[in-house]
Amino acid sequence: MEIVYAKLKLLNAIDVGLFKRGMLEEDKIRQADVNALVDSGASTIAVPTRLAIRLGLDHVRFTEAELANAESEKVEVSWGQSR
Repeated sequence: MEIVYAKLKLLNAIDVGLFKRGMLEEDKIRQADVNALVDSGASTIAVPTRLAIRLGLDHVRFTEAELANAESEKVEVSWGQSR
């Protein structure tokens, strides 16, 4: 099985909404370019806490996530946007 990475641009969805409403300049949208390991069976992505803080992602809730090794872990859920 091949390991696949994808280049992603992650954006703060609230900043994007403010920009679309003319309330924030485009260069003020918090964003990060990342090289992410692809999991073809995943429906969400996970980012390190330091990246979530840098992007200013709001905590929404906690949930149980199943890891690739079949273990589960309680994780924090935030809203974001990928472009």
